[in-house]
Amino acid sequence: MKLNKEQILNQLKELIVKIEPTYKKEVENVQMESSLMNDLHFSSLSMLCFLMAMEEEFEISFEDMEKFDKVEDVVTFIYENQA
Repeated sequence: MKLNKEQILNQLKELIVKIEPTYKKEVENVQMESSLMNDLHFSSLSMLCFLMAMEEEFEISFEDMEKFDKVEDVVTFIYENQA
């Protein structure tokens, strides 16, 4: 069953909390327009962990994470490439 964008966003929020438990409160404010680096303040290590968690969760491969600036970019990529 293909997930819609809202479902993908909710799963991403859960992954963010798994990677950075201290973000539990902030994740409630994560929107499609949120910047991965500026709004979430991910370190390079957090970003790598997030990438690996997304690949496992969605069974998808990310070749170039640099092209993802906003949460919406990630959601759209997952939506278009899910099995």
